Amino acid sequence: MVWQKLLARESTDAIIISGIDVAFFKLFYEFTGKKKEYLFTHHKDKDITHYISIDPKKVGRWTYKKYFNTPKQINKYYQTGKILLKNIEKKTTHWKKELKQNKLLEAFKDFRKQYLEVVDIYSIISWTGIETWQDDFEKVISGLIKKNKLEEKRNVILQSVQKPWKKTALIELEHEIAKGVPLKKLVKEYQFLRSWTLWYKEIDEEWIKEISNIQKEKIKLYNEKELIKILKPNKEETHFLKMAPYITFFKDWRDDIRRKHIYSWVFLFEKIAKKYCVEYNDIGYFTLDEIEDMLKKDCFDYETLKLRKGKEFIMIPETNKPKVKVINQVPQKYRAIINRIKNSKINDVKGLIVQKGKAIGRVKIINTYHDIKRVEKGDILVSNTTHTNYLPAMKRSAAIITNEGGITCHAAIVARELNKPCIVGTKNATRVLKDGDLVEVDANQGIVRKIK
Repeated sequence: MVWQKLLARESTDAIIISGIDVAFFKLFYEFTGKKKEYLFTHHKDKDITHYISIDPKKVGRWTYKKYFNTPKQINKYYQTGKILLKNIEKKTTHWKKELKQNKLLEAFKDFRKQYLEVVDIYSIISWTGIETWQDDFEKVISGLIKKNKLEEKRNVILQSVQKPWKKTALIELEHEIAKGVPLKKLVKEYQFLRSWTLWYKEIDEEWIKEISNIQKEKIKLYNEKELIKILKPNKEETHFLKMAPYITFFKDWRDDIRRKHIYSWVFLFEKIAKKYCVEYNDIGYFTLDEIEDMLKKDCFDYETLKLRKGKEFIMIPETNKPKVKVINQVPQKYRAIINRIKNSKINDVKGLIVQKGKAIGRVKIINTYHDIKRVEKGDILVSNTTHTNYLPAMKRSAAIITNEGGITCHAAIVARELNKPCIVGTKNATRVLKDGDLVEVDANQGIVRKIK
């Protein structure tokens, strides 16, 4: 298998990624039965890109069929997740009261133990499986819509079949806003939505206000019986339809868990940074093992910080133990892979249509939450992927384009609710398009054209 880019993320620290890389390796080993180098991660200051030498669709399909194939499985992860959240609250409440400098290592071990619970089923296993599930589901639902000549009802069908099984944090926040709960209280209660990594920008009252001003298109949804009646699915197709509400819910709820976990433990990393007289963000250039080792030795590694901060380095999962190896310069072997993919000659921007329509506007590339204020009314929002805290910018945009995603991704669901043209899964939008480009988004054909 030729090396390929799996995904990229911005403002992502090495602590979190070191756990993610180990989780990826465990999953790939479980799938193949072979301990090989299937993955490496390129860090460039605060941004990361994962590269893999294994077919993500084959792994993903195997993963969702094993871990996300019945409502009972998802309900089990939901119940386990609620217990995990209670344990996180219990541990962090204890350490916020009892944490002293001589207890930092003990507290870090508690953080790490909980993180390793989060990073498997609520992060890497679910991400890998659900990414492929939504691709397979898109083929199923689009085929049913076409077969039954229901194209004019496509939007209402998609919103109906993807109505989440239970409420996630964002839905609860919208209900709280509607009830008139004070903004100050909501900012505090939902601050965890800001990030799933140690590096973050705080959510403020302005963000809550913009969420409250988002007007979603109100349409009458079909219930399950009505969907079955009009779509006439076979047994396999019916299974996809029955799983859709559970997958849609879990896809977002797992993010709620990840965000709550890291948000709850931020105080620990603030204490570690203070102890060694470094900036809070500096802690994020080290792996889980390196942080633990520094705390054991009570000695901060300032030299390694100099080698990584603002620079490039490579992270590779070890094949014989659950840890990662870091190379503080990029070896030629990995540089060649990165450059080959980066310099790909494919310059057409095409992807999956998740909300039809057309729009013309100026491109605004959104890499992080810090960028959302640059999006003005009528701009074309272009991003690697979208997150909850991008919502105000998505509302102002005329259309949405992403590198990643599928029919159940965040961008797709929001675009349908806001009735905005949206193309996802382009793989190359942020590389080909530049800030300020005048483009036409043809979400009827799934194509983005530059206007000269």
